[in-house]
Order: sequence, then C-alpha cells, then structure tokens
Amino acid sequence: EIPSLLAKAHPGGLLFFLDLSTPDPAGLARLAELNAQGTRVVWLDHHQSALPLRAKLPGPLHHVELREGVSATRLAFDYLQRVVPALEPARILADLADDRDLWRNEDPRSEALSDAIGLLGSEATFEDICRIPALGGIPEKLVQAAAKARARKQEAIVQARAGMVLRRVDAEIEIVVAPCDRFARDVGHALGGPHR
Repeated sequence: EIPSLLAKAHPGGLLFFLDLSTPDPAGLARLAELNAQGTRVVWLDHHQSALPLRAKLPGPLHHVELREGVSATRLAFDYLQRVVPALEPARILADLADDRDLWRNEDPRSEALSDAIGLLGSEATFEDICRIPALGGIPEKLVQAAAKARARKQEAIVQARAGMVLRRVDAEIEIVVAPCDRFARDVGHALGGPHR
C-alpha cells in the first residue's frame, strides 16, 4: 500500500517511515520527490531488508538511519529526542520497547506493557502510555490488561503443549510443532526451551 499512499501525499511537513517494507521499490521514488518538494522525510529502520531498499532511493531524504540491534521505537525516540530534548523522560518507553522487541525480557514491565497493548490496542492505550514516564510505572488500566493477557497467554501455552508433536531431524536437531493461534512468540519460547 505504500506507493498508493505516497501518491496521495502532499508536499510539506514531516513524514516518518518506520520499518519500511515494500515489494515495489519503484514506489520509493516518491519519497525522494516529496523530500525535494519540501517534505522532511525521515526513514528509520532496524531490519537488514532495508539495506537493499536504501540503495534504490533515487535521491536524498531529510534523515535516514538504518541500524540493527535496536527497536524501531528506540530509533524514533533517539531521533525525536535530539529535536525535542524535553522528551527525555519518555526514554523509559524506548527502554521497554527495546527489552521486549529484542527479546531480552530483562524488565518484567516490558512484557506487561507489550501484553497490555496487544490486548487493548495502541490507540486505546496511548494516553496511558504517555503517562508512564511521569509515573515511572505502568498505569493500573494497563496492569489489569496485562494480567488478563498473561492469563490468555498461559492458556495458549497449555493448549499448544497438549497438542505438541516432536520430530527428530537428526541426532542434533528436533523440531517442535504445536497448535497456536495467538502469542506465537511466547508460546514458541515456552515450548522450545533454550536448545530447540
């Protein structure tokens, strides 16, 4: 959908692209065109797949940063914090996003926040998310949603474990197959263990 959306975009203002992915690199020409017409086009990406796309840009953009090993939230925060230093208290959100997106899970608040957003949706939780930097913790509405999501996640793990099938490929590799229609990453992590 990116080329059709870009075709409708009017020059001017600020246009952010996070995790840009398109099967039609020709549509990227519109990015450079908009940038040349006065739109500040910012492209932030943390996927390897972005590298060949960058080479296909037909002209410069206002700002491009392609960096692996961080979340898209971290890239956006780092960019915006340089422009608006007053955003510094929101660093906790970038920290939590990095912890969860990079699958470190060192801070239990990152999984809780991810679960709450997954259950409620980002639009429904936006105001509560914005309160996190001031509170230093997760608002009660999000805590309750996280608890509900955690219970559903445990149900999904139990169901997947009950239907799990193991298939040995060779002496070192075993494949785990299990039914799962939600929380796929968490279910896979729970069932796979460190060596599967």
